[in-house]
Amino acid sequence: MDFEKIGKYQIVGKIGQGAMGEVFKAHDPLLNRLIAVKTISGSAPAEGDARKRFLREAQSAARLNHPNIITVFDLGEEHGRVYMAMELLEGTDLREIINTRAVTDLGQKLDFMEQVCDGLAYAHAKQIVHRDLKPGNIHVQPSGQVKIMDFGLARLGASEMTATGTVMGTPNYMSPEQVRGEKADARSDIFSLGAVFYELLTAHKAFDADSIHAVLFQVLEHDPEPVRHWAEDVPEILVEVVHRALEKDAARRFQDAGQMRDALRIARHVVAGEMDEAAGLTALQELGSADATVVGLAATGDATIITSDPTAVGPDVSADRTRTRKAASLLKGRSLSRPGSTRTGRTGTARPSSRAPAAPPPRRASRVPVMLGAGVLALVVVAGLAVWLLRPVPVAPTPTPNVTDPLMVDALVASLVELANQDLKNKNYASAVRRADSILSLRKDNVDARDIRGLAQGKLEELKAGAQEARRAFEAGDTDKATQALATVMSIDPNDPVVDELSQKLNRYFQGKAEDARSEMAKSRALAEGAGATRQPDFAEAADGARKAEALFKNREFAVATGRYLEARDRFDRAKNAQVRPTPAPRPTPIFVPPTPAPAPPTLPAPAPPSVVPTFAPGPVTPAITPPPISALGDEPAIRKVMDDYKRAIESSNVELFRAVKPNLSSREEQSLRESFKAVRNHQVSLSLGPIQIAGSQATVRVSRQDVLDGRRAAFQQTFTLVKGPAGWVIREIGQ
Repeated sequence: MDFEKIGKYQIVGKIGQGAMGEVFKAHDPLLNRLIAVKTISGSAPAEGDARKRFLREAQSAARLNHPNIITVFDLGEEHGRVYMAMELLEGTDLREIINTRAVTDLGQKLDFMEQVCDGLAYAHAKQIVHRDLKPGNIHVQPSGQVKIMDFGLARLGASEMTATGTVMGTPNYMSPEQVRGEKADARSDIFSLGAVFYELLTAHKAFDADSIHAVLFQVLEHDPEPVRHWAEDVPEILVEVVHRALEKDAARRFQDAGQMRDALRIARHVVAGEMDEAAGLTALQELGSADATVVGLAATGDATIITSDPTAVGPDVSADRTRTRKAASLLKGRSLSRPGSTRTGRTGTARPSSRAPAAPPPRRASRVPVMLGAGVLALVVVAGLAVWLLRPVPVAPTPTPNVTDPLMVDALVASLVELANQDLKNKNYASAVRRADSILSLRKDNVDARDIRGLAQGKLEELKAGAQEARRAFEAGDTDKATQALATVMSIDPNDPVVDELSQKLNRYFQGKAEDARSEMAKSRALAEGAGATRQPDFAEAADGARKAEALFKNREFAVATGRYLEARDRFDRAKNAQVRPTPAPRPTPIFVPPTPAPAPPTLPAPAPPSVVPTFAPGPVTPAITPPPISALGDEPAIRKVMDDYKRAIESSNVELFRAVKPNLSSREEQSLRESFKAVRNHQVSLSLGPIQIAGSQATVRVSRQDVLDGRRAAFQQTFTLVKGPAGWVIREIGQ
């Protein structure tokens, strides 16, 4: 094809050619930028399949405005030739990366996988199914940004543009239902992603044979070789993600790309060593199930309640943890090995897929919820173990745990207030509102929650108003006003959908805004560096975002660069906040049972003759096991002795010793304590005491605590309030 222009676009050169048409590099004179123009062969019939596929690609991609989906700018027809103007991509596709084994870093592979799921989750939310996902349709730019391409086979919502019974797709990546010619939904894309990710992790196709028919037979009837046959160091949790995506039965897969993305985020926490693999596998098992109790997602920093069965840890956990540690080293660039033989106990032969669906694991009536916040396990423990930890898990997920114990309510409220405040600092306004609502459902008069909700809701309303104003101004042709409104939106949330919607259209007006955002980002970076936050995870992500923003700025993509600069600014701020976050002020639990009067001190009898040894009159009855007398010790050593007895009481499941150091234990609390002690096989406690603040007969001490509960590790802080009576120091309150 020999021409210099198509539509308004000036042809610069040819990029490639396929069976249906050609792709050119072109210049857009209106916006002064380079783009790609895809054309369909002029010989294609007006109602032919090729033309329908081309138009379908344009229609579906035009509905999708997401950083991980290629952007379509324009669709037109000139001299009988249909063309599509789209984003010009640098870099290479995933097929080339796999074939050349250019990427060996597991962290980078996980990043590619998450980005693909991000883009596809957006498409699935818009009721668009891709239906032809494969490495060649996934492009990786030099910055590391992933773009999903070629929506030519996409099905738009309930559209029946491809009739049932028609087989469409690429054989190695097609789902069983596609092979059978059945209707494909989001779960079909999940199967294709499973095949792509299998290949990315192992450098081998999941389904491969000498002929198309043999490949299709494998897709229908056989499972692929185990991932570890090719790459033995891939951690178990990633193996499970890929295995679940490749289930023959669509009902057993992740139900959409959003679920799969959440699973990958859990896997990332495990691979990075931020979560125990057993806990991660349990979270993965619960993800998307009918009775999951997931309240939020740890990968975003939200507190999450995940039911975790201690008995679910299998005999090979230690080996899997070793693989997890190896995988963590892969994050630093270690390549995957390709052994010649399979691992012990894992067959390397294809397995028939006609197996009956595995029965779900037996469910216990009582489980131990584990709270995950910012990737750190934290058990909500008050007075040893609280009854809430052992309540039966409700079948349907609820926005707020069903906590009835007043002590637990106050502890949970204190924890949620702290997390909501952190959301506010990190500009996670929607999350702050959700947390505040959870607090108010527990304590409707909580002032902190009301204040947080008011501030966060105000920002969300400002965001909504800014987005509406930007759209109105743009439609009215007032580019100055639209630019200002869009800049306001970016300053609140650089990832708001209106940013993607209008940034390209307003790009040339954004150079000044981009320069301002760059300056703000540089200041935030300097503050984070000054606070010593360079090792914080957010700092590394911010630095990477800053580099990408610089590349966009140099490419004169000012609007997008503005958003990326502001996003990096916010991440630098989060890194600084995490580094300098003050220890929360002691927050005693306001609801407690008044202390029981201390036993009267022993009294001496009347003086006896010198030849008689003095004896003590009998005092009040005391528990069978009591801590040694501490009245002769100084106050601080005596308090440390009480804390040591508290630790021993929990580790030995000794209710009597616990009551001796905390005599105001109510009968209801004691019953809860006994139940918790019975339910836990092994509980180890490590207490690190901060400065002990003594004011007369009252003392407070902030304690950094680490618990190992049936193999699960938790770290958190508590504030102990102690009082001194005639018998010495005892614990009165335990709060967050």
